[in-house]
Amino acid sequence: MGKRTTIADLPVELMLLILHHVSDTKSLLSLAFSSREIYNIYLMALKELHIGVLTRKYDETLLDINEAIAAVRSTDVGIKNNKEKAIALLDDWRRRQETATRVKGSLKVEEIKELYKFHKEILFFLADFRANLKSPYFIKDKDWNEKYVPIRLTDPERRRFVTALCRLVIHHNIFGRCKEAKEEDSTFYDNEWEQEISGVDAWRLFFGTMPPWVYHEMVCIQWHLVDRWREVLANAEIRAQMMGMSWTIRLKFRTNGYTSFGPRFLFRVIDADPSDRHNMLKLNHDRGSILPWIGFSNPIPRNLRLPLVYPADKYNVGSFDELWSKTSAADEPGTIWRRAVLKLFAKNLDFQAAFVNEDISNNPYSHFQWIGWDCQMIIWDEEKVQEWEAYYRH
Repeated sequence: MGKRTTIADLPVELMLLILHHVSDTKSLLSLAFSSREIYNIYLMALKELHIGVLTRKYDETLLDINEAIAAVRSTDVGIKNNKEKAIALLDDWRRRQETATRVKGSLKVEEIKELYKFHKEILFFLADFRANLKSPYFIKDKDWNEKYVPIRLTDPERRRFVTALCRLVIHHNIFGRCKEAKEEDSTFYDNEWEQEISGVDAWRLFFGTMPPWVYHEMVCIQWHLVDRWREVLANAEIRAQMMGMSWTIRLKFRTNGYTSFGPRFLFRVIDADPSDRHNMLKLNHDRGSILPWIGFSNPIPRNLRLPLVYPADKYNVGSFDELWSKTSAADEPGTIWRRAVLKLFAKNLDFQAAFVNEDISNNPYSHFQWIGWDCQMIIWDEEKVQEWEAYYRH
């Protein structure tokens, strides 16, 4: 009787093909460690195999992996001290359809590990958003919790959420003024970048590369993170005061300071056990700043926010009919943004004034009720707006 053939006896090319079609990390590692021969083949293509698994994971989450790569690579790349590197990174990010192959091929093993961690955080924030989204002011808390929570997200809503969250991370890493301390004697992080680059140039590097509704989607998610910080800090203050810790007095009034450390710090705080959470909050009690938003201190007028820059330059049009024809299903705005800008256009028949509304300043804490930033209205599709009667009640 002849020797039984096993998977390890297959030709190397066929074995690589099989490994490339494994859909998840656990199965990939299980197969890799099943024999010395397969493990050696796995090592030959380790980066490519894990990039393939990660790409599928991010595709399932409806987040372009190239957005996630920019979020991971922008860590510690504050633009004040890393201007050339930050600009090059943002250029790769905005040209991601062209640079994807090169950028993926240049990933290091540590960056691949960080992409797995970042994917875990994205999944956490998605679940947290569905379970802990604050009720809009026009729906009673009792009705909200009984009828709508957990929130059911359509694919476009999910895509808007994860993309906005990822871009908040990129924005914080490059333009954020502060970074959390991890030990007592940590020096203060200095990223006061306005002396290195103007607000208008910063706008064109980042917000100018995306259509205006994405800016509003990002602010909607920022407001959700602010709400989550309020809850986290209120609970931490109650616990700490019960233990007689005086530094936490009025902790909940430091919401904006803690929010300024970016979304990933919020994940680490929520994910930590109570003791570690206490230490993280104490270490960073006085280190926060105002929200690091481009244009926060000096609003950028409409004529300097336009025209939009590639890849958003296709939206440099003269009418809403042209705009909708150039907007793909993956990029289309939520229904509230559509209705709001069309209402503005009907009022003054000025396309640009409606497209980039002059009444909305660059300060994400101003005018939020008009557009629904505080209750995440911009990301919702027509079905939810109708179900909640949001447009009429809001």
